Amino acid sequence: MNIIINGFLDRRTNHIAQKVLSSINVETFIFTYNYFKPNFGRLNSKAILINWRKINFMGNYDIDFNKLEPLDEDLVDAMRKYESIFMRMADRLETFKNYSYRERKSLYLKHLRYWNDTIEKKKIDLFLSQNVPHETSDFVCYCLCKLKNIPTIILCQTHIPDTCLIFDDWENTDYGLVDEFKKLKTKLSRIKIDRINLSPRFEKYYLLQTDKSKNITPFYMKKNSLIKVGTKKIQAICRKLKENPTVYFHEGGLICRSLARRSIDKIMTKILMNFYEKNCTEFKPKSKYIFVALHVQPEMSTSPRADVYVNQIMIVQLLAACAPKDVKIFVKEHPNQRALGRTKEFYQDILSLKNVSLISRKVDSKDLVKNSLAVATCVGLVGFESLFQNKPVLMFGHDFYQYAPGVFSIRTKSDLENAVKQINKGSTFKPKDFKIFLKAMDNISINGTTDSDYLPTSSLTIKENTLNIAQAIIKKNRKISEKKCLNII
Repeated sequence: MNIIINGFLDRRTNHIAQKVLSSINVETFIFTYNYFKPNFGRLNSKAILINWRKINFMGNYDIDFNKLEPLDEDLVDAMRKYESIFMRMADRLETFKNYSYRERKSLYLKHLRYWNDTIEKKKIDLFLSQNVPHETSDFVCYCLCKLKNIPTIILCQTHIPDTCLIFDDWENTDYGLVDEFKKLKTKLSRIKIDRINLSPRFEKYYLLQTDKSKNITPFYMKKNSLIKVGTKKIQAICRKLKENPTVYFHEGGLICRSLARRSIDKIMTKILMNFYEKNCTEFKPKSKYIFVALHVQPEMSTSPRADVYVNQIMIVQLLAACAPKDVKIFVKEHPNQRALGRTKEFYQDILSLKNVSLISRKVDSKDLVKNSLAVATCVGLVGFESLFQNKPVLMFGHDFYQYAPGVFSIRTKSDLENAVKQINKGSTFKPKDFKIFLKAMDNISINGTTDSDYLPTSSLTIKENTLNIAQAIIKKNRKISEKKCLNII
């Protein structure tokens, strides 16, 4: 088997990749690394290691491109949809420098040429990703695999602690969830809501979310003291130096440019957010409104997961056009949004729309959810949490909870018009049905953490986490192999 492995960049998650590789018969595997080159032991001779920073920021694969197969019109045309997503996704590269249209296009074509040549010549059988591909180069590789009907396995962290899902397509995150939900709805139809049993981690999350006296803030939204932030950064630097003592010498230019741009971005963010706050309208809880919770950008939640709605102004424009005249649209900026990913013109476009108002970032989103008719989001946590409060959600992206009761998946203007009509008539859903959905999710999910940022809050040991996730990947790969055998027969 020949595999492309995306992610698993640090030592805590790299164990997962090592466990999977040791359990299958692998001929060649391609692995992108960040600050340190991983040691795969006896499998080192089968590894092709690529520096993630070099390829992402510069398209430098350390090879002679003249030896690669050239691109042609058919392939470029077949990838046209994904090219447009890539061009916006490249915003995330601008922590390093500005990328013009020509530079983005050049990077895209380099990635396309390298991965097309590699997939064909190395006879790739599987693409395995730690997360939804969203770092530009990995997205191109993933899309090529889909185009060539090469199996893909994607892991995805959910909002519930120590819980992740496994699927094969970021646009279709079902993987048995819908069938399990339908089955449980029939099975539990006569069972009272308080008799529906969840696993300890799901039950704990459910109780926290339904307890209206508690205001829960996700760990990544909490503001830490300067001392705590500084300590974490020093620890990260020490860890990187321990893993690779020369890392800051080899990548000094990248790091210096990035630090300089972040300093400028802080100043520009302050100016931009001052403009935003000056143009906010006072929040009136008794108003009849739909709450739009903007996503921080650039991020995976909108690129690729929101597809065309990565342009969040389109969401607001659609709502302004489809909502009844007596329903206002309240738009709140994400607390972590920076100047990178947002412009003054974006806010001006919102302000130009009738019945649309900007709401201060100081207003608690819980209050905006509580008094709203519905919540509009791409794939955000605010949408998932709203369901616990029995609030309908207008989802403009692709995520696991798009299949939950109370969620309206929006792709077209017609979808939104129908959804708004139902919501305005008082359409709601049964809390019991949502708890059954959680039960279905509980049954098919993996008890593990795939996102490194979530590991400090995990209740699992690294060994337990590695084993749970690796076993799920191996099981999924076995099913893929069995399906291949059946197709051959």
